[in-house]
Amino acid sequence: MQLVRAYTALARDGDVIDLTLFKRAPGELPKGEPVFKPETARSMRAMMMSTLERGGTAARVRVAGYTAAGKTGTANKVKNGRYTRDTVASFVGIVPATAPRFIVAVMVDEPKKGSRFGSMVAAPVFAEVSSGLLRTLMVTPDEANASKSARSVLAEARRRSKS
Repeated sequence: MQLVRAYTALARDGDVIDLTLFKRAPGELPKGEPVFKPETARSMRAMMMSTLERGGTAARVRVAGYTAAGKTGTANKVKNGRYTRDTVASFVGIVPATAPRFIVAVMVDEPKKGSRFGSMVAAPVFAEVSSGLLRTLMVTPDEANASKSARSVLAEARRRSKS
């Protein structure tokens, strides 16, 4: 839950808010605590969008019709004071990435079948859960402008870092 709360800063252009499982009306959105500049959060979100693009760690993951931004994770577990081959595979993502509505975190403790990596175990679960969530709540698809949006944000971030 702490990881999801941290991602609110990326989804809300720099503001962190308390988590809730209850739907809020647009006018009821809480005022967040600023922790990043808005342009920093947007740049991070654009970089996280590239995780799901060709060459990214979760390139095979698609949320059909929607943009997504996320981060894979694979952590070795410690048992009896030593790292083991047992892992926690994770993927935390924001959907839709161009106009965030949801943060979905998937953690798989000690995956047993096939791969042990977050990109192979947790990311596909993220895609399936997110797809169902977005369609059930009738969120308008945003994929048409996605790649232009991510590229323009990244290009702007690169220009600023050089100056």
